[in-house]
Amino acid sequence: MPKVTGCGEIEEIERGKVHRIRHHLGKDPATRKYIRSPKRTVHGTKSDVRRALEEYRRELESGFANPDKVTAPELGWRWHEQRKLLKNLSPLTHKTDECELKKAERWFAGVLVSDLSLLNMVYADPREEHGMSQRGVHKLNAVMFR
Repeated sequence: MPKVTGCGEIEEIERGKVHRIRHHLGKDPATRKYIRSPKRTVHGTKSDVRRALEEYRRELESGFANPDKVTAPELGWRWHEQRKLLKNLSPLTHKTDECELKKAERWFAGVLVSDLSLLNMVYADPREEHGMSQRGVHKLNAVMFR
């Protein structure tokens, strides 16, 4: 579980309307480099942004956004649910994403996001056993990890 340090960071993108938030997660013991959470875009007033920053903190501390406990397919489906909220994407795009995520669910079941360095070994299976082309693997990767 990451240890969130400080009170977070707010970056104003569009004055009074769009902000990006993130938290500092301390130092990586192996590399001794500072770790930060992924940035999130928040639309709304400054008070909305502060509320979202606090929710993001609780999410990080509870492990929801913790890659040590989230599987790659689970992350893909979470991403897909968020993407469905966008109004500018066609239903065909959503169906294509679902199809790719079902493939990813079969091949990446049980693979934690924190273990993604193992991807080359995992990608070997779709290429060798299922005859997937390099382009197909790339497309699958693009859908999973945008």
